[in-house]
Amino acid sequence: MTLLQAYGQVKDSHPAYGPSYNSRFDVAALTNPGDAYVLAAPGRKKAAEKTGKAEAIQLLSRATQKGWTQTSDYALLVELLARSGRVPEGIAVLKRGIAVKPFDGGLYRTLAV
Repeated sequence: MTLLQAYGQVKDSHPAYGPSYNSRFDVAALTNPGDAYVLAAPGRKKAAEKTGKAEAIQLLSRATQKGWTQTSDYALLVELLARSGRVPEGIAVLKRGIAVKPFDGGLYRTLAV
């Protein structure tokens, strides 16, 4: 999983790593379908699609419940929930995110707004 995450971090700036990332992700999706990273990555992708918001919320919610700690994914989930009219759920997600990463100022700022 560590190598998969490393490929995921560099694939956008170094497209040559894209095929390696995709093949490793496919294996991880089959062998570890409940892994937080395996859930979060397609959640981000679905969030960018016009019709994928509900699925993105589901995937990112499961990822954060499984211990995913990427604060940008918490913020994305909160944004998706708020745009779906589910503000109280978004606030709960922010509070969970702050509990996971208490020194991340971005989550506090989002909660204040």
